Amino acid sequence: IRNRGVKERSNLYILRHTSKPTIIVECSFVDSRNDADKWDVEAVARAIVSACGLAVVPTPAPVDGYLVRITAGALNVRSGPGTKYGVTASVCRGEAFTIVEEAMNGSTRWGKLKSGAGWISLAYTEKV
Repeated sequence: IRNRGVKERSNLYILRHTSKPTIIVECSFVDSRNDADKWDVEAVARAIVSACGLAVVPTPAPVDGYLVRITAGALNVRSGPGTKYGVTASVCRGEAFTIVEEAMNGSTRWGKLKSGAGWISLAYTEKV
């Protein structure tokens, strides 16, 4: 895929109305099967992160699925892996759920529910 280079523009709305330093990354125009076959999303993402001087954090590998039982009296189910995400439901002590993916947020390990209802903190569960 041909590198069309960097184009600096300061007249775009999002750049003029953002209080923090901002860049827009437009990676490619993929308009043919040939372009799509050359496209490597992971390589592009690593290149962008590296160019910004940030550390590359490996994507957590999905787990095959395992059963956990809730040990807290009540536990919020959240739309994403962390307390900053909205609460989608609440579960109670003794209920069991299948975890199909894990993610770390700070020092807390989160598990994605197989049902699709959301994520729970695995600190309040035990494997069954």
